[in-house]
Amino acid sequence: MPLQLHFALFGGGAGFVLKPSEMCTSLTEALDSKNDFWPPPRDSLHRATIQVISLHNLPKRHERRPRHDGRRSECHNFVPELSGEAKPPDNQEPSSPALTLTMHPIGGFCALDTRLPLRQEAEMQLIIPAVMKNGLNAPFNRLVHCVAAEPRATFLRIAVTSGMQEVAYEVGVLARLRCGYRVFQLRSLLGTRIELAYLLVRIETGSEPNHWASWRQQALQLQKFRKSMEEQQERIEAQGQRLENLHAEGATHT
Repeated sequence: MPLQLHFALFGGGAGFVLKPSEMCTSLTEALDSKNDFWPPPRDSLHRATIQVISLHNLPKRHERRPRHDGRRSECHNFVPELSGEAKPPDNQEPSSPALTLTMHPIGGFCALDTRLPLRQEAEMQLIIPAVMKNGLNAPFNRLVHCVAAEPRATFLRIAVTSGMQEVAYEVGVLARLRCGYRVFQLRSLLGTRIELAYLLVRIETGSEPNHWASWRQQALQLQKFRKSMEEQQERIEAQGQRLENLHAEGATHT
């Protein structure tokens, strides 16, 4: 998992991760603020709708196609056994790939489902059934809606399984998914990209109302509501006092 988080956070990035804007406050502001935890309540959720179209060129059983080129190609020369060695396919039957989509939040609510609005029993994992004996071009044509309160701190992991064994995966930050037709280039369990193995998808983004909140967020919302009620009560009492003073002044003049 640490290796997968590394690829998701720093793959094509600048080598660092910015703090959430709510945490970028001075010490004085943090001490004065009552919002002493992250994440804060959100009125809406980020949504990424992924149409999983097809899987292409999944290696056969015992076949290995590690991709050693790219920006970090020299890394494979130091400890090559960590990247894997190429092996030809065997004569066994083609694989029957299935997909498992899982969301991993650092903070905040997240879930995925096949329909909108999300059901209350929506979970953080969804399994797309296998396509029998077609790892070369497996058509899925399934729609998955991924929602998260903190998309910059939520990871989407897509795993390809054959039988009971996981054979490939890719992981990314939900907020970095771009709209349009895209591909996830799959990795082996060693973390090395697999040559020519892609998952073709179409992505759309939007927002959904947030009907879910943690107990801490609910407590904070209740606290804000009580504070607002107290302020309104103080204003009502102040206005009532002003009215009494005006009546008293009118009575003295008459």
